[in-house]
Amino acid sequence: EEIARAVAAGTEVQEGDPAAIAEAEEDFDVRACPACRYYFHETYLTCPGCGAELVPAVECFVADQLEPDLVIVAHGDEEVVVAIKSRLVAAGFRPEAWEIEGWPAAVVQLTWRELTDRTKEAEAILRASHA
Repeated sequence: EEIARAVAAGTEVQEGDPAAIAEAEEDFDVRACPACRYYFHETYLTCPGCGAELVPAVECFVADQLEPDLVIVAHGDEEVVVAIKSRLVAAGFRPEAWEIEGWPAAVVQLTWRELTDRTKEAEAILRASHA
């Protein structure tokens, strides 16, 4: 929110402001699987599909791409995915849940815009889903 307000007001965030840096990293840290070409929210270190180590999303963008369309925020068996999707829907999100051919788990995705606009809310729901 602080970053969005600063940008909207046309002011600059102080360089080295630890709170602003931490918030930016938290809100916009999206990773990608270089093999599968799917994007993941910051809670992932490896791809749940192929096991590859994830890289910063920008390393997998195609020419002129500025952001991913969809970001995987959770995965699991069908029961887990349906439950997480239901919690997100109840909170007003518009998640997609589906199975990826050849993967051992189904996934839940949110649009990039929805995730960045409501990161803390989405993360609270995801944390509660794993508790």
